[in-house]
Amino acid sequence: YFESDAHDKDDKAILLLQEAVLLHPAFEDAYEALGVILNRHHRVDEAIHYMQILASLNPDCIMAHTNLSVFYVAKGMIAEAEEEKAKAAVLQMRQTRDARRAEELAAEERERIRREALERIGMFKEVLEIDPEDPLATYGMGMAHMQLSEYAEAIPYLEQATRLQKDYSVAFLNLGKCLEFSGEREHAIAAYRLGIEAAGRKGDLMPLREMERRLRALEITLA
Repeated sequence: YFESDAHDKDDKAILLLQEAVLLHPAFEDAYEALGVILNRHHRVDEAIHYMQILASLNPDCIMAHTNLSVFYVAKGMIAEAEEEKAKAAVLQMRQTRDARRAEELAAEERERIRREALERIGMFKEVLEIDPEDPLATYGMGMAHMQLSEYAEAIPYLEQATRLQKDYSVAFLNLGKCLEFSGEREHAIAAYRLGIEAAGRKGDLMPLREMERRLRALEITLA
């Protein structure tokens, strides 16, 4: 028996990748892989050809411009190589800036949610001082604490919400989650079971399915 060497494997890979881009002309990963393999075997002109296609398909592809810079250096085309290197650097900076802005926006959104949850807690607290069994305020208080990841604080309100509205399946679902996140898995199982019964009575399919899924996962971990 003869073992195929790396060159044979690359030849097969090249054929498969060429077939792939013929069948799927927008298959970006295939163009990049083709360029890299062809360049490795000193087929630089072909490598440049496929990488140029990739750059035209996706002008924001950093690797297309980075690889073109490497390939142009191999051809002695220094000016072209520097141009592609500059394009890659600009794209890298832009992506870094965009990623940083996305993080800032996410942080702003988290802060907005936190402020709104605190405002709701203050509002619901006033309502509950007047009527401790107000179902809307009781559930709302639990959900506001849950939004703040204050699961221990949310639990008594959600428990009260399920007592006040025995068929409120979503309250059972969120109570189960808070118990689960607090490490009280046995109590979470009990909440999900009651919630599944409530959802079944009312035909609330979405909370029913989620509670069934979470219940199964908990039962497996405790088995």
